[in-house]
Amino acid sequence: TYTVDKYENKQESKSVVGEAQGMPLVILIDGGSASASEVVTGALRDYKAGTIVGTTSFGKGVVQQLIEFKDGSGGLKVTTSKYYTPNGENIHKIGIKPDIEVTIPEEMLSKEYNRSIDPQFNKGLEVIKDKLK
Repeated sequence: TYTVDKYENKQESKSVVGEAQGMPLVILIDGGSASASEVVTGALRDYKAGTIVGTTSFGKGVVQQLIEFKDGSGGLKVTTSKYYTPNGENIHKIGIKPDIEVTIPEEMLSKEYNRSIDPQFNKGLEVIKDKLK
């Protein structure tokens, strides 16, 4: 992944290959997945390193910095650059679409979380088990 500031300065971020390379991976996302989680998900998607399950992510593809006022009365949030996936996509206000779309029924959102009936988690589990066969 990389960022580009208003002067078109590009700053790349890379990681080294670890022991887990080649192992099956499922990434769960939804509208609450934003910023850094989208950067990681976008990189995994672009490198075809995992299967994304859930709903479209939030779409925060910018880097922001808080500049605090000297008198302590507040601050100003300034966008300093944009995030790009390895394939050059900026997901700001777009989000990342899952490979397998699974929504959580509205009636489940008002109840206490129960992983055993979470359709996104269970689909992810199904996908990973299938990949391990």
